[in-house]
Amino acid sequence: ASAVSRVLPGAVIVDPLNWAMHERLPQILPAGMKPEAAFDDDQLVSTLFHEVVEKAAECDIVISNLPTASMGSAVELWEAKKAQRLVLTVSPLKQNWLIRSVTDYNFEDLPELERDLSRVLTRFGVRTGKRCSPFI
Repeated sequence: ASAVSRVLPGAVIVDPLNWAMHERLPQILPAGMKPEAAFDDDQLVSTLFHEVVEKAAECDIVISNLPTASMGSAVELWEAKKAQRLVLTVSPLKQNWLIRSVTDYNFEDLPELERDLSRVLTRFGVRTGKRCSPFI
């Protein structure tokens, strides 16, 4: 998030887990249910999952750190790509089919993201300093 804030200083950064747990869950949690019990409720988990995936498709840029394969992240990236969003990944999994198919640019590691994010965004026509909504 720090690299994004540095390169896109007005960006509204959406962290999917933070959004789900701290913004959305309190709105849909049934009265009397403790937040930690929500993940035992299939309907709540399904609702949160679908809404997080929708959120990814609404953001301007999706940046996903994938040190290992993740089914949830795969769905987010797929939907973001279908919505014609810019998809950036940070992953050593260069041969992974999802990364090869939906990623506009893959950074091999976080230091490369920190170093080259501005250059990569410029390459894709994103004006640094512009307000946008990245999903990280």
